[in-house]
Amino acid sequence: MPFRPFEPFAAFARIVRRDGLAVFPKAAKYAFSPTAWRWLLCGGAGAARGVAEADVETIRASRWFDAEWYLRKYPDVRRSGVDPAAHYAEFGRGGGFDPGPYFSSEEYLRLNEDVRVGGDNPLVHFERCGRAEGRPISAIQCRRTAFPEGAIETERPFPAPPRRHRRVAVFAAFFPDGRIPETTLCYLRGLREVADDILLFANCPVFPDELRKLDGLVRHAGFRVHGGHDFLSYRLGYEKARELGLLDAAATDELILANDSCYGPVFPFPECFAKMAGRPCDFWGMTANAGAYRSEHVQSFFFVFRRPVLDGTALGRFLGGVEVLGSRWEVVRRYEVGFTAALEEAGYAWDTLVPRDFSARHGGDMAMRRVLETLSVHGMPLVKAKGLDTYMVDDRDAVLDFIRARNPALAAAIPPPPPPVDYEAVRRLRKEAAQP
Repeated sequence: MPFRPFEPFAAFARIVRRDGLAVFPKAAKYAFSPTAWRWLLCGGAGAARGVAEADVETIRASRWFDAEWYLRKYPDVRRSGVDPAAHYAEFGRGGGFDPGPYFSSEEYLRLNEDVRVGGDNPLVHFERCGRAEGRPISAIQCRRTAFPEGAIETERPFPAPPRRHRRVAVFAAFFPDGRIPETTLCYLRGLREVADDILLFANCPVFPDELRKLDGLVRHAGFRVHGGHDFLSYRLGYEKARELGLLDAAATDELILANDSCYGPVFPFPECFAKMAGRPCDFWGMTANAGAYRSEHVQSFFFVFRRPVLDGTALGRFLGGVEVLGSRWEVVRRYEVGFTAALEEAGYAWDTLVPRDFSARHGGDMAMRRVLETLSVHGMPLVKAKGLDTYMVDDRDAVLDFIRARNPALAAAIPPPPPPVDYEAVRRLRKEAAQP
């Protein structure tokens, strides 16, 4: 690829032409960013020094690679005009970048230490070798022990709380270090304001001394490596709730399914339940997504099912059919997208707290994009953890300030993100390692 010294100026002109002179300072910042110059000096956008073109093509052809998602998650790459596949080919091998929403580079390297030691790109290795060798891409699907020694699989009841809200919640979780984080406890405390009984099912073992943290928060807790992601935890919780009689019409009006992929609540949950109380629907969620597989659906991190759904058979039939699948990509296609479709086919109407047209207009996944707007304008009480933890949220500091003003305990519990990857240090260390 030839050296193109005038490309930053062209990028600057494109941004101003698209968005107008009002964005002049931002356009200049993006077009002349260090990333843009660094990549141009390395041979121009779309080329990465020391990266084989075959690696780039392998990444581009992989179903785990999502170029549009990559550019949204790493806006500096988008602003520099760099080819996302070439960028991941060079910088993905250290685990600091993910090729798509359902493949974690760091997790693949953690589960396959020889790949990390060898310095291979995680996705390239998986496509060329790992798939044929049956290598796990996620600890959730890893049958060998990938959890701390001393953590145990267990299931136990807790004292029943007084009934006030006529709601039951099933909470799906995953704690890779066997510890229940404070962010999850904040979430559970928030749920207790709208739900009488919470049943927590985690796809992992737990240290025994952690169970005391759940006293006064949950009715039942199960910790077992089942490999079925959140939907299998939903199934286990639903079956336990029915077994305990918690979903009977005499006791409950609504069932909540939630998981720990979000931080919250930023606002008290009673506020959003009050907003949704007058909506004519049979089930609802926080946000919709119309981008995945071109099928609009309720995003699976939060569902609320009303009595018509609980009295029917579609919900139990769908959850009863949940099984362990090979990848999160398949889980999203079959269960997250399929859940809404199955209930629609049964004649149930749905809605979302964040208006559906707003989600459709901005590409869905509002919990990680346009975060401040969903919080301040639409009263969204949750923020996707992955967005804050991986710098996907451009205005992370502003989001944290917003959370801190409304729920200081939650803001204090949110962990800091990992430090940004030092591109030059990665190159330098790789070069040194390659020398005889």
